[in-house]
Amino acid sequence: MDNAPVPEDNPLSNPLDDSGPRGVQTPSKAALYVLLLIALYIGVRLIGPYWDVVAFAVVTVILTRPLYLLYMRLLDNRQGLAIPLTLVTIVLFILVPSWIILTMTVWQARELSADIAAWSVSQHATLDTLMADVNRWLARIPLIDVQITGAQVSRTLYGLVSSFAGWLASQVVSLTGSVAMVITKVILYLAAVSTLFPAWPALVHGLRILSPLDNELDQRYIDRLSIGVVGMTRANVISILLQGLTMTLWLALAGIPYLFFWFLICTAMSVLPIGCSVIAFPAGGYLLLTGHTWQGLLVILGYVLVTANLTSLTNTFLFPKGAEVNSTLVLFGLFGGVALVGLQGVCYGPLLMVFLVTTVEILLQHFGANAAPPLPASTATEEE
Repeated sequence: MDNAPVPEDNPLSNPLDDSGPRGVQTPSKAALYVLLLIALYIGVRLIGPYWDVVAFAVVTVILTRPLYLLYMRLLDNRQGLAIPLTLVTIVLFILVPSWIILTMTVWQARELSADIAAWSVSQHATLDTLMADVNRWLARIPLIDVQITGAQVSRTLYGLVSSFAGWLASQVVSLTGSVAMVITKVILYLAAVSTLFPAWPALVHGLRILSPLDNELDQRYIDRLSIGVVGMTRANVISILLQGLTMTLWLALAGIPYLFFWFLICTAMSVLPIGCSVIAFPAGGYLLLTGHTWQGLLVILGYVLVTANLTSLTNTFLFPKGAEVNSTLVLFGLFGGVALVGLQGVCYGPLLMVFLVTTVEILLQHFGANAAPPLPASTATEEE
């Protein structure tokens, strides 16, 4: 009885048969999709308080998976050693330096705002003299009638630096919270990353199975998205960091203090199309006007000859073929991510923009390939 053949017309022999036309789902499969949506909703509700940890873990795995694969090759595919080594590398060379830079930047920004207030009082006469020279230069430019006072400059600088310090401090506090919350998030983050590294191929395969798109379109989508993320990481992130580091180096050699603060500012400015020029030329000009000639020339020439050319250099050597991502779209993604979720948007925003651009490109390629070819010019003329 146990080995009796099941009749071919038995509806239970293949309950998920969807051999009908492509795109028409059977009721059983549609019901499974409904159950999947319910399960996803429950999962989102469960991990809701820690969605930022999960998102950051996914971003970490996407960006550092090549490092994990390198350790796997060096250690003969021993996951028990490759995963801890990857986690230690991420913590020591990414998380800890980032945390130190943020905390030092907040501290130096607060010190700088206090120093600006004290400097504007002690150097009031010098600042007024400097602004008088600037006003004389501005008066020579046609159609410009602007008078800048030392008090205006000091108030503007103090307001900008103090506002930035307050915003950055609030973002750092929101990222951490209480000690118990920090410990909980660190444990969950390490657990999520260590789980996702070996399970990433199975996760991608599962998403392909659940995808309603055909396999060829799925593969094109995954390949294009992977190339876009890798290209943005290798070229854009490395270029931005190098520009921030080199610009900070010129400022340090010129004797300008608060290097952590200036590194973060220069790195943020490197995202903009104008780059660090908004830092280099005012700083170099100030040094020249105050009699520090070689320091001012060092800052300006260092930016023009080295820092400004790093973008094209890194794009040439680090950008994989087909990974071009418009810098304006990356810029919108960066600022949009910061406005949406705070400081964490620096990581999420550009990745979401790559996802959006990739989706539009794949849709245009797919529907463009399937579109009917245009009529020849002669045929169109005859029909008219």
